[in-house]
Amino acid sequence: MPTLIATLGSNTANSYQDAASAAVILDNQQQTAAITAWLALGSPDKDRSLITATSLLEPLEWKGYKITDTQNLQWPRDYVPIPGAISSPYGYNSYERTDRIPPMVLLAHALLAADITATPGLYTSVQTNPSGDLSQYSSVSIGPISVELKQDNGKVEGFPELPSYVRSLLEPYLLNQRGDGKGIRYGQVYRLPRS
Repeated sequence: MPTLIATLGSNTANSYQDAASAAVILDNQQQTAAITAWLALGSPDKDRSLITATSLLEPLEWKGYKITDTQNLQWPRDYVPIPGAISSPYGYNSYERTDRIPPMVLLAHALLAADITATPGLYTSVQTNPSGDLSQYSSVSIGPISVELKQDNGKVEGFPELPSYVRSLLEPYLLNQRGDGKGIRYGQVYRLPRS
């Protein structure tokens, strides 16, 4: 089990937030069975679900740009418009702060971690493949590792849909969003988590 690292902008980070931060967020939400189950987990299981949630969100096509080329995760980002913010009279947008991950992204991350706990196995079909079947990949390389998943209409085959409540929180931060919940597309390359 890898150690959860949630240091913003780190080249070794593997989670958008730590378990304590996610617990505060989830504790302030309406308590569903998934949230209650996640809050009752021990630290290793909370960490594992947060790392998995991060790996599911990483391939999304986010607005803006990574702050540095050396950061491991997609967040923090620069030039991400604040959803619903009014542009200046000169057409300039208001952008999210670059020293944090937007609260709605952190909420979506925490809710996805809780959903992973409530539906074990659903979110592992692309990450693990014990049978050795490579039919879900269009390309596999060994050094440096590069895995390309087959795509079907912008959706990765075998990759589960994000829950609608998670999608709705993330859509304002994503490219190619159409507002109908179907605009989330995964990038072509799925990066394997570092161990």
